[in-house]
Amino acid sequence: DGLASNDGPGDGVAESADAGPPSELPSPAPDFVGDILGDVTDFLSGDIDTLGDAVSDVAGDAAPENGGS
Repeated sequence: DGLASNDGPGDGVAESADAGPPSELPSPAPDFVGDILGDVTDFLSGDIDTLGDAVSDVAGDAAPENGGS
């Protein structure tokens, strides 16, 4: 029929154990990234009301002194 079979290993389908996002952040990620992701989780679960305020508390909301350059 001219079509390739996708029945075996290496057919491009990830194993179920490899599917989904990683469970941990890579080591180069700054500590505050985990804190921000925790705030997002808390917001989605209803534990906090305003995500912007929570993220600003962690990351800061002031402009860089050098204008960002």
